[in-house]
Amino acid sequence: MTEIFEPPPPDPTIEVSLGLSQAEVRLCPGCGKPEQLWEEDAGRGYVCEEGNTYCCRGCAEEIGCTCV
Repeated sequence: MTEIFEPPPPDPTIEVSLGLSQAEVRLCPGCGKPEQLWEEDAGRGYVCEEGNTYCCRGCAEEIGCTCV
């Protein structure tokens, strides 16, 4: 019998090492793009009704990332 591996859901934040300190980086819950690369609303992202913030409206509406 073959087992199917399902990865855990994406974490909206990750910690990255920047030399001697760590910084928190927010990721788009739709596509995983780091916040510094978001283009919607001058880099602030798209806030949906549930309060989640995505990089763009396409990710929020689950139709695909529309960032260039």
